[in-house]
Amino acid sequence: MKEKPIIFTGESIKAIFDGRKTMTRRICKVDWKETGFHSYETKFASVYNNCIWHTWDKDGVGGENSIGSSIEEAKHEAIKSAIKQGFLKSPYQVGDKLWVRESYHLHSVDDGCCSVIYATPNDKHHYIDLNEQEEKDALRIMSADNSRLFVGYHPSIHMPKWATRLWLEVTKVRVERDETDGKWYFVYDFKRAK
Repeated sequence: MKEKPIIFTGESIKAIFDGRKTMTRRICKVDWKETGFHSYETKFASVYNNCIWHTWDKDGVGGENSIGSSIEEAKHEAIKSAIKQGFLKSPYQVGDKLWVRESYHLHSVDDGCCSVIYATPNDKHHYIDLNEQEEKDALRIMSADNSRLFVGYHPSIHMPKWATRLWLEVTKVRVERDETDGKWYFVYDFKRAK
């Protein structure tokens, strides 16, 4: 189990708090290169024009092979096999704890406590207890904001872990192909954690 950051939009965060969102997907970056007539290869698999597919590890050894009913199905099965065997890794695994990054504004820092306002619609102040290092970090951020007269929200990508209010735990990982755009996605089921 690892702790990793993840970014959601304000509307998605609201849906998580409301219990309407328990799944997300992230693109599975697979670059298939055409190596011949209807034959394709990536760093962990090959798919041939007769719909046979084969996977291998980073050293080009081992793997599985089979046949699909179409080139696209063979690519999909090769990706699923590569994930199962660990040749293609999902950024998040079952059991990982995800801390949600969102747009935020530090309102005040005082005596080990920080007041944070998040950009999610209809949000209010949240108070966070800080350790000594986190308090120094919060004071540094506020000092920088004050020196440049910054008013507004910091982008979610810059949110420190200590400022998060929402933790998720990954409960299931799968791969799916989106029929509309033809791309493969890692799909994550999650539940609220902490």
